[in-house]
Amino acid sequence: MFEEPFSLLQLLTSALVLLISASYIFIITSCHRYLPLENTPTNILFVTAHPDDETMFFAPTITSLAKQGHRLFLLCVSNGGFYGQGQTRVREIKNAVEYLGINQSDLTVLDYDSFKDGHAWDHLELREIILRHVKILRADVVITFDEAGVSGHTNHISIFEALQELYTRSELPTNTQVFCLDTVNVLRKYSWAWDAPLSLLRSPYRFFATPRTFFAALAAMRQHKSQLLWFRYLYVAFSRYMVINTYRRISPITRLPKPGRSRLHREESKTKGSRDLSF
Repeated sequence: MFEEPFSLLQLLTSALVLLISASYIFIITSCHRYLPLENTPTNILFVTAHPDDETMFFAPTITSLAKQGHRLFLLCVSNGGFYGQGQTRVREIKNAVEYLGINQSDLTVLDYDSFKDGHAWDHLELREIILRHVKILRADVVITFDEAGVSGHTNHISIFEALQELYTRSELPTNTQVFCLDTVNVLRKYSWAWDAPLSLLRSPYRFFATPRTFFAALAAMRQHKSQLLWFRYLYVAFSRYMVINTYRRISPITRLPKPGRSRLHREESKTKGSRDLSF
């Protein structure tokens, strides 16, 4: 007597899965809205905080732009060595970027005392380093985190604040565009299938992973073996950032913070001793 309801439930579940799959396939094949890049190929600089950020947060964008033939550079401001794993994580990111479409020769991983993993970072020095890389690489586009840093990590936010100051002070080259990865709420962050239509409607610039680029991101993530704790597997399975990236342009602000360390420096005692558990 349970066969008919059970069969109906199976049918409805299958129909729902097919509907979601069909909708997502339509979105990824028809509804991209890429960044407005004037020159092709374009020099594009990604600025991240730790090894694995490029895969956990920016993979759909990196793989898509690499496929379009743009020259991609990655500046990773720290080696993520909070627990003495710095050299290991550098080796891991060198392997990972190859799967995403960035040459190892176009990767820079810093190991400065000013930018220790989990500590507050010096904005003045960070601005100088980012600006130097933008000029040397002749970057047409810079891509990084937004003011919430996706996971709320202080180092992610410091990068945004440094670029915000550069942009507001008009210190970046005139033609350099800056785009920030949208932070979304927890519900959207871990329900990518439902988030795809919402991202389509609300976001001016968007990238969706294809099956091929998603598997490339999985291969890249497997290179970060030191970071593959149990909850990271859940992240890979459910996070929208593995399949969806949406952006907005950076905007100038009317009031800049005082020069020196970021406002987060006051909270450094809180961030010391905290591992990067971005999830």
